[in-house]
Amino acid sequence: MRHSDYLANFASRFDVHLKTLQVVDRAMADNGLRRKGSGRAKPDATLRESLLLALAANLLPEYQPLAMVGAVRRWADLPCLDDEGSPRLLQAMQGKTLIEGLEWLCAAFSEDHKLVMSSGLELNKTLEAATIRFGRDFVTFAATRRPDAPDGQTVRRVSGLFFADVAGD
Repeated sequence: MRHSDYLANFASRFDVHLKTLQVVDRAMADNGLRRKGSGRAKPDATLRESLLLALAANLLPEYQPLAMVGAVRRWADLPCLDDEGSPRLLQAMQGKTLIEGLEWLCAAFSEDHKLVMSSGLELNKTLEAATIRFGRDFVTFAATRRPDAPDGQTVRRVSGLFFADVAGD
């Protein structure tokens, strides 16, 4: 798939302007979060690069496109909270970051598609926390614990179908 089609696919999936996503993608490439191509050709995205771009698309518009690199790095590096989740997933995610957890989710979908519809990612932008759901199991990633959640939180959800599609590419 051509890179422009790849970005257009992401823009339509996450309801983001294509031009904005192009600026974010370029900033990510300039800062080492995406490989650069030679000349006009760009290499196909790796799984991690696709997951980072999905994070970026879901963090808009809270962050300006050029400030997105720092935000994506911070979110990707969120650690697994060792006491917030289902025992089965906590064991699998122990010591992992959010991006590693998402890679695990994609690998799980490539082996078993039964839980795709009841799985996904929830990004709580207010608390800067993320929850991966895998069927009935879940695990939370956050830099700090915030027991008192404020009203009016901004939450984005990414369906398990997206991660299954990315795993299949």
